[in-house]
Amino acid sequence: MRREGHRFRRIGLLGLGAMGCSLGLALRRIGTLQVTGYDPSPAGRRALARGAVQNLAGSAEEAVAQADLVVLAMPAHIIVDEMPHLAAMVTEGTLVTDLGSSKKVILEAAAEHLPATVHFIGGHPMAGTEKAGAGAGDGGLFAGHAWVLCPPATETGDGLRRLEALIVSLGAVPVVMPAAHHDRVLAAISHLPQLAAVALLNVIGGGGNPQEMIALAGGGFRDMTRIGGSSYEMWQGILKTNAAQVRQALTSFIGCLQAMEHELAAGGREPLAAAFRSARATRDLVAPKVLPDDGEA
Repeated sequence: MRREGHRFRRIGLLGLGAMGCSLGLALRRIGTLQVTGYDPSPAGRRALARGAVQNLAGSAEEAVAQADLVVLAMPAHIIVDEMPHLAAMVTEGTLVTDLGSSKKVILEAAAEHLPATVHFIGGHPMAGTEKAGAGAGDGGLFAGHAWVLCPPATETGDGLRRLEALIVSLGAVPVVMPAAHHDRVLAAISHLPQLAAVALLNVIGGGGNPQEMIALAGGGFRDMTRIGGSSYEMWQGILKTNAAQVRQALTSFIGCLQAMEHELAAGGREPLAAAFRSARATRDLVAPKVLPDDGEA
């Protein structure tokens, strides 16, 4: 299954930033695929120079003209905006997927604009980098990671099976789930941690002498703030397209912090003991083999 089953031959890759370039490099390792990319920014030529695509098209229309699979490797809000234009480009029978971090709005845009003869399956590889641009592309980025697929209710199964086979050939693990569920989960495990890191760094930055604080910081601080350096341009579309779920996650998080503050203010004998025990139990339950067993940082 690693080398056959997907039956794709020509792939049109729209967007050659970090994720698009990573996918192109990973696809090139399969060896039997013709990958044509398009990106009007300098990332396009950088991806071509790195070997992520065999051909760099002069337009999106050229990139998808002969493709049997089209991959939209752009920020989620741009994918939504470009869906009407894509509808005029793709030919009957083409399978289209994406790498966007929000799924519900993208599937809704696809259902509204793409013709019934074009099959769309939402996708989101659960791997990435806080760095941007084709220079951050990594052909091994997806290996061993989950790759969420969100098929529409009209999907008959063949397109999904082919896409799953391609994902397996890249060393990733396909996971099928509804788009709305994906957005709820990602708001909690990805989007909320990003905002928490941003908030923590802003607290430190507003503390009067951030250099002194950071000079004393240990591994725990580094772990919690690594993603705080991510570019707003990369996150803008995620926050716009999954705003409702992110707000819900923030409300829960703020409520938890407020409960902690109230408990500390009450001056109990064991402040926050229950919160620590509950957090540890959840950590041990969901990731006993993934997260390191570190103590005080």
